[in-house]
Amino acid sequence: RQMCIRDRCEGESVTILATGLQGEGVYKWYEDMITTEPIHSSVSGSFTTPALKKTSTYYVSIQSGICESVRSEVVVSVDQLSKPSVEQVNNI
Repeated sequence: RQMCIRDRCEGESVTILATGLQGEGVYKWYEDMITTEPIHSSVSGSFTTPALKKTSTYYVSIQSGICESVRSEVVVSVDQLSKPSVEQVNNI
């Protein structure tokens, strides 16, 4: 399952909230599908990204006891504004 978060500007962070935990367990956040060490673990499901410079993908799973779910993908889309053009309009 994939979720996309839009409308973030370059340099901003975003807080993502995962849901679905039933009973005891933790949410584990990863930077890719194969890494075994999470970048963040949380009982609440909340994860705040670092300041983002580009569109980034994160993955979240639920761990309950020794079992861990399949990871869900979250794409945070970052709008990168172009620099304005400047030109001389008259000679001073």
